[in-house]
Amino acid sequence: IMRYRNKGYVIKFELKDGYSIYCSYNFIKENNKYGVNLYLTRNNIDFLDKIDTYYLEGDKGTIKTVIVKFVEEKYNEGFFNYYIERIVYMLKCFDKGNEMFEDERLHDKD
Repeated sequence: IMRYRNKGYVIKFELKDGYSIYCSYNFIKENNKYGVNLYLTRNNIDFLDKIDTYYLEGDKGTIKTVIVKFVEEKYNEGFFNYYIERIVYMLKCFDKGNEMFEDERLHDKD
């Protein structure tokens, strides 16, 4: 039987310019807080870029509100801009590398 880890629940936030933030959260008994994993994705590709894990205080009835406030604060600070730029850079590197490999492949057929 395969083992699994419960990663909790997920909330999605739509950002401007085709990006979204996914927050998975679950209660961590050891420190009596919620572990919140933040991921950024560009909506037109199937890729999640993990930002970090944060530990937030709240209870079952308030944790979603706490997460919303946390993400709004980070967004208003411009926190996600770095991670958006990181995805843009990664995709540009992929495109350049793919172009190079395609050129090699096409020239190998000659």
